Amino acid sequence: MSRLGKIMMLGAFLLSGVAANAGQNCAQMGATELVRSMLYCVSSTLPSQSGNGYGPENLFDPSNRTAWCEGVRGNGEGQEIYIRIDGGIPFRRLLIYNGYAKSADTYQNNGRARTIKVLTDRGDQILTVLPDTSSEVVVKLPGPIEYRELKIQIVDVYPGARYQDTCINIVSPDFEYERSLEFQ
Repeated sequence: MSRLGKIMMLGAFLLSGVAANAGQNCAQMGATELVRSMLYCVSSTLPSQSGNGYGPENLFDPSNRTAWCEGVRGNGEGQEIYIRIDGGIPFRRLLIYNGYAKSADTYQNNGRARTIKVLTDRGDQILTVLPDTSSEVVVKLPGPIEYRELKIQIVDVYPGARYQDTCINIVSPDFEYERSLEFQ
């Protein structure tokens, strides 16, 4: 099992439809060994279709068969993911699995984030160009720091061949990396 899979499977996942701000859709990830909880909120969500949901709970679901997909007109530039971290250990990396990796066709048919801006509660702004891959991408942050809030904004996208919505499979603080450094 991958490092991210272990992180995600360590604790129970508690989902709720708590709205942080008007227009936001939120989901709560419950406690793990390395964090008390994390609240994921998104600025928009594509409505469910054919039994598939595209909400923020998919951002911490380790399955490649799910993804958060934004739900505004156009390609999704300016849409945001907000993560509030409660009781997490310090970290310096953010893991992103871009796109909707259910299949090669699904990945290509939907948009993927190309450039993202990560803003932290410490005032950091990190602009990153993501490669067009569904594989794990590491975004380096200053640290290790005990961040409490992150905002990831889609600046521009790799357009989908068929659909305008932009999807992201997983976004996760890499707590496990810090843990692995302790044992080296």
